[in-house]
Amino acid sequence: MKSNTPSNSTKIYDLIGEDEGTITSISVQKTNKARYSIFLNNQFLIGISETTLIEFKLERGTKISQTKLNRVIEFEESQRIKDYLLGLQSRRDHSSRELLQKAIKKGYDSEITKKNLSVLESKGYIDDHAFARKFTHDKFAFNDWGKQKIRMELVKKGILPDVINTALAQISEQETHDRIKQVFEKSKARFQRTEKNKRQKKLFDFLVRKGYDIPIVLEILPNLLKKMES
Repeated sequence: MKSNTPSNSTKIYDLIGEDEGTITSISVQKTNKARYSIFLNNQFLIGISETTLIEFKLERGTKISQTKLNRVIEFEESQRIKDYLLGLQSRRDHSSRELLQKAIKKGYDSEITKKNLSVLESKGYIDDHAFARKFTHDKFAFNDWGKQKIRMELVKKGILPDVINTALAQISEQETHDRIKQVFEKSKARFQRTEKNKRQKKLFDFLVRKGYDIPIVLEILPNLLKKMES
């Protein structure tokens, strides 16, 4: 992850020959008006956001030690990660694990990301329960997925078993029966073109791949086969 800030290994004395420096100027960056360049003893030290500038009360004449510089760098990284996570959430809902994986892939520090995720979860910006409920509803209603396929996808997204079970409980057995019938009607012509002795297996495999529970599929299958012959 590219950044215009020095790493934690950068020492103030490497830049100005001292263990502590004084901010001699602060200027708005030309390429990004929301960021500021900090100069110590007239030498560039770090680029930061306005939030960081305000948080640490940085102004001309402020003394900066190595310890304070490290805190500024960590806070700046944390803010950047938080903005990235909120940006992802603004485009579409994600599970907590999805956000962590995307941030790590982007090059952000995993521990700082986890801290930000905890804060955002406590404030309700990230909610795996709500995510699981919405995901379940949408995949069942719009993609014709059965419970088992939905369950597998939620597991991949890091949703806990109890949360998954609660989300899936919103789909009743009757709704599953009705959905299977609708899926069948949309694909009925396709199976009618199949040889009669192969229809049962093809239809069974098709519905199981969709994620419908095998006991329910076996229960409803004879009626579906009769409809194909009528």
